[in-house]
Amino acid sequence: MRWSRKEFSNTFINVRLFKLLCRPYAIWAWGTLEELVPKEVNLLETLKYTSFTKLKLNEALKFSITNFNYNMLLCRLNYSFSIRKKRYSTRRKRVNEMKKKIIFMLINMNIGGTEKALLNMIAEIPREQFEITILMLEEYGGFLSYIPNDVHVKYVEGYKDINSILNNPPHITTLSLLKKGKIIKAFNLSMVHLLSKLTKNRSLFFKYLLRNNHRLKEEYNIAIAYAGPMDFISYFVVNKIKAKKKIQWIHFDITKIGFDQNFVSKIYKKFDKIFVVSKEARDKLINKIPSIKKKRRYLEI
Repeated sequence: MRWSRKEFSNTFINVRLFKLLCRPYAIWAWGTLEELVPKEVNLLETLKYTSFTKLKLNEALKFSITNFNYNMLLCRLNYSFSIRKKRYSTRRKRVNEMKKKIIFMLINMNIGGTEKALLNMIAEIPREQFEITILMLEEYGGFLSYIPNDVHVKYVEGYKDINSILNNPPHITTLSLLKKGKIIKAFNLSMVHLLSKLTKNRSLFFKYLLRNNHRLKEEYNIAIAYAGPMDFISYFVVNKIKAKKKIQWIHFDITKIGFDQNFVSKIYKKFDKIFVVSKEARDKLINKIPSIKKKRRYLEI
């Protein structure tokens, strides 16, 4: 393809860059530059994207020089590209730092009402203001593929090792460990579970299970225990996630599910806000735990 005078006139180039190129060399005519540069290089597009000023190429071509070194041109253009890329990366980093970071924690992305509600919510959150992260216990669920590409997805490390301990009765877990010859681990687990029962403090049990899990390195503006009520997730958000504000989300009627009132009365006090999805569920929560009345925020479905 040959380039016309009009195409050259509409092309801009950095005046300082071109002066550096034309100091020892010159272009002597308006003809095509395709004969002077390798065929695999689209010089016209290259020149278009290196513009910093509105100096037209035909003005620069008025220089009278007898030879043109395309290697010099390519070196200068590559340098210009690197400068622009660095400036763009810096601007983008500043924009990202201005965004508020939100992290939602739930079990998995199984097909259900809670997961669907989360997808609907994050679809309405403006990306230019918020950076969204979803933290899950399990990499599982039919809704995994529906998570938008601009949403960060993370998983709790080592959850597979403690999943059976959380979901099975203590005596079954202890017997299983004894059969495998893990006597010390079985003894420790039994003692921790017994101590948490006697003191009515389930946090001791969760603390033992997560003793090898460090707090997340990244700090967030808002951390949400979205799969609520679930004691383990509530404990993890409070103790393992660094956030300026922490929110507990209640999706269900607490009287119809397993609910540790002693644990909840202590852990919910550490949340800044508690959101409940219906008036009925809110009233039942307050009746069970009157102390959290000041923290609750009511949301109608």
